[in-house]
Amino acid sequence: MFLKNNKKLLLIFLALITIISSRSFAQIQSDRSDTTWSIVMPESLVRNLDMKQALIGSAKDSLVIDFIINTGKYKFRVDSIYFRGMDASAFSLVSGFPVYSLESGSSANAEIRFVPSRIGLHSAIVVIITQADTLNLTIVGEGVQPRVEIVSKIIDFGKVVIGNSKDSLRAVTIKNLSPVTPVTINLTKHNKPNDIDFTTIAGGGTFILGGGQTKKMDLRFTPSDAGRTSGTLEFYFDGIGSPLQVQLFGEGIKNSPKISANLSSFPDMICLNSAQTDLTISNTGGNPLFISKIAFSGANSTDFSVPGFTPLTIEKDSSKKLTVLFIPSQTGIRSASLDITCNSDPDSVISIPVTGRKDSVSLSSSTNIIDLGILCPNETKDTTFLISNTGTVEASAKISSLPDFTVNTTLLNLKEFEKQNVSLHFSGRTNEGIISETIKLTDTLCNFTKEITIKGIIQKPVITANDISIVSFVGSFKDEEIVLENTSDRDLTINNPPTIADNRFVMISPVFPMFIPAKSRKTIQTRYTPTDTLSVTIKLTFEASPCSIQKDVTVTGSATESSAILMIGSADGKVGDIIEIPVYLKNPIRIIQSGTTGFEADLSFNSTLLVPMEEPKGNVLNGKRIIPLNLQITGSNNDELTRLKFFVCLGSDSETALALDNIKSINGKVSISKIDGNFKLLGICYEGGKRLIEPDGKIGVITLSPNPANDEINITFSSIEKALTEIIIYNILGEKVITAYSEVISKPEIRNITVPTASLSAGTYMIIFRTQTILESYNLYIIKK
Repeated sequence: MFLKNNKKLLLIFLALITIISSRSFAQIQSDRSDTTWSIVMPESLVRNLDMKQALIGSAKDSLVIDFIINTGKYKFRVDSIYFRGMDASAFSLVSGFPVYSLESGSSANAEIRFVPSRIGLHSAIVVIITQADTLNLTIVGEGVQPRVEIVSKIIDFGKVVIGNSKDSLRAVTIKNLSPVTPVTINLTKHNKPNDIDFTTIAGGGTFILGGGQTKKMDLRFTPSDAGRTSGTLEFYFDGIGSPLQVQLFGEGIKNSPKISANLSSFPDMICLNSAQTDLTISNTGGNPLFISKIAFSGANSTDFSVPGFTPLTIEKDSSKKLTVLFIPSQTGIRSASLDITCNSDPDSVISIPVTGRKDSVSLSSSTNIIDLGILCPNETKDTTFLISNTGTVEASAKISSLPDFTVNTTLLNLKEFEKQNVSLHFSGRTNEGIISETIKLTDTLCNFTKEITIKGIIQKPVITANDISIVSFVGSFKDEEIVLENTSDRDLTINNPPTIADNRFVMISPVFPMFIPAKSRKTIQTRYTPTDTLSVTIKLTFEASPCSIQKDVTVTGSATESSAILMIGSADGKVGDIIEIPVYLKNPIRIIQSGTTGFEADLSFNSTLLVPMEEPKGNVLNGKRIIPLNLQITGSNNDELTRLKFFVCLGSDSETALALDNIKSINGKVSISKIDGNFKLLGICYEGGKRLIEPDGKIGVITLSPNPANDEINITFSSIEKALTEIIIYNILGEKVITAYSEVISKPEIRNITVPTASLSAGTYMIIFRTQTILESYNLYIIKK
């Protein structure tokens, strides 16, 4: 087997035999030694190796136990071990280098390093040369992409005074190399050689690194002894390369002043306004400590102080005690930072949190002044006020008592922020005057007192009013004002109107209840309408609240009469003239004062002599025309109220009276007299005696035939006036539809006319017969067959 496997060794062996045979054959023949030579075969065992996975760019060392095993009976020697193949450079021998010998049954170990250069499988041949054989075995390993890497592989804190701390804030330690896939760090811990002085402040423990994310951590080095030291920060995760390590280095020194300070707590304050405590400053360094400045900073820095501080020196291993004073500006927890400036290295300024608490007993009232206002004598008043615990602790308080006043409770127990209503009753006082009292609210813990002032006025309200006298005209009214004035400082209300016994007096639109504010007035219009000239006096009693006060007002009414003469002028004229007749108001006495604005009257006269030219034209009754007049007063003493226009006709008489009848005043009452006028017709013929008209003549329509009519109607009429005579047909709306006749008649006669009516629709119409002195109307009925 040995010869079969190694031809080179076989040739060497044959050469040796030849040399021995040729040079010393005889000697061998004659050798007497009992040594026996034999050819032996060493036996060895090797196995293929799998280095598993390793990160690209990193080295993975594996100790291979029983790398070569001597399974034979004879010792053999290992002369050389090397790697060959395409990936031979990825593998190397770290320990177990030849030359060495293996006894029968023994084995040799080897430490092999795998450093992958790419992703994927790496493969090589391990060649082992022994004195008897050349052994080949296969070694493989897989290069994998690392998931995470250490960014800061070494963090050196430098020199730090023993007992002090130095922080490496926001140090970037580890990074997720995948841009997408997150990595979970299962554990972060400090490890040997020094896992005491190095600590993690923030960012350790278990966490997840997102794609491409780095982890920033706050680390601290607090040396406990002098000298250089080191430790590790390890990150454990599920994957190749776990745990990853960051090397931590630092050096502890003791060669400068070292400050330490201790501030005792302030006692809690309730009733007091200040407190103090001790500040102890120690030098634990090797040189004197110089304190140059002590100051306070922060939100409530002005609440704290170190009275009488001056720069001081503290020898090594010595201490100084100072007093810190706390005077809070308000209640609650007050915080600041006590900053000490010194020559300590590296902490030239150290800051100590300082906190004090000020509790307070504080009771407040919803009002400091209770104003009862203005009260009537013996009037009671109830009010309430709110007591609040505005302090920071539970409080009890006593309420003092007062004459004429009672409260619903004299002892309050209020928790923090609690409130309670207190009812206050004033029982009233008889005498008028000022109320001025004080209620005291005293807490039972600190004996603080809160005062609440009670004020008010006992006063009966006063209302004044003027008596009035009203002078009017009989039948007319006159208004006067009653002025009610509230002269007091309290508002008044007149709830109901006073009773008025005489119906000649009345209040104009009063609104009750009537509110009269303090120091103000209200007016009430009072109207008097006399029915005669006798004077009358009434008493009005006004009742006001509060306090049920009364005020009587005397109202006197008296009356006078107004008078005037209504006169119509006289005129004359010939037939066919247009005349104007004035109407006057003469000798008016207090007409305007009576409220009279005008007069109504009827004017009557002979209807055959005068015809009105303006509206209204009135009606004719028994030969008399009666015109209604509406006469407005314009103001002058001899006032011409109007002028009436008439057309003079040849009438049944030579003159007529112009009579004013049914005279009435408008709005007022006036004693009125009248003077009538007269009209006289001129141009009368007196030959053979006075004659005006044909004695036997007849004027007007004699017959209407047929009536009802259809297509036409025959009208017979008679006229004795030498003047314009007209016959006109009107519809029921007063619209002229047909002028049947319109001529000036020169002599008395009887005429007959035919009037076509075919254009008229069925219905009722009116035929008007009109001369200078006559106006008559007749009904006409139109029917259609």
